[in-house]
Order: sequence, then C-alpha cells, then structure tokens
Amino acid sequence: MLIVTHGGIIRLLLARLTEGVTFYTVAAPAPGEVTVLNLRKDEGAWRMMPREV
Repeated sequence: MLIVTHGGIIRLLLARLTEGVTFYTVAAPAPGEVTVLNLRKDEGAWRMMPREV
C-alpha cells in the first residue's frame, strides 16, 4: 500500500508508534524525503516492524 502525505502526519505516526519519543522530539522527514514504515496489526494495536536491510 502506498500513502502519500504531509510530513506532519508521518511525524505523528512515528511518535505514536515509537516508545520514548513525542511529536516534538521525533525527527521530521525532510521535504521530498521518502519514509517507509513497516506496520503490523498485533493484538488490536498497530506496531512498527524492524526494517529489513
């Protein structure tokens, strides 16, 4: 699935899915940057999966 959105929304998702960071402390994507989030629904909640290299 491909979702194209404003960086603020990506920042909000990162803040909600990453422990220990907030909207104001998570790194914001640079303009035109591609951010890939691997998500999985686990026990009714969305969790970020580690990236495969």
